[in-house]
Amino acid sequence: MYAWMLIFWQMLWLLPQGTGKLKIEIVGIRNQKGKILVNLFDKAKGFPTNFQLAYRKAELEIPETGKVYVEFSDLPYGDYAVSVLHDENDNKKMDYTLIGLPKEGYCFSNNYRPKIKNPSFRQAGFFLERPLKTLQLHMIYP
Repeated sequence: MYAWMLIFWQMLWLLPQGTGKLKIEIVGIRNQKGKILVNLFDKAKGFPTNFQLAYRKAELEIPETGKVYVEFSDLPYGDYAVSVLHDENDNKKMDYTLIGLPKEGYCFSNNYRPKIKNPSFRQAGFFLERPLKTLQLHMIYP
């Protein structure tokens, strides 16, 4: 048992410790209607659509450039995933057609492009293990 505990503590020692900053650039926004909602998740529960369970959130105005920037600081090193919604009608949720297809723009970390369903946390996830990580995400529109 002692050997197992020693191995466990050595493994913990090797894991990255500390905090970092995540800078996100979101490009390809088609108009200035509504807001861009950025949701950073630190676990699979709730990802990608239950914004109430997001670890951090940002609501951004849309400039004429068609791109927005957001930073999340003091993030403990670990696993994260991002979901973004272009909330054109400013109702704080994704709107769908009668057959269940999105009406508004969206994107995910890793620029995951869904074919049939939303990505899992693992598919869109990334590991923050350094002081600064940058992402460029491309909006998808129906």
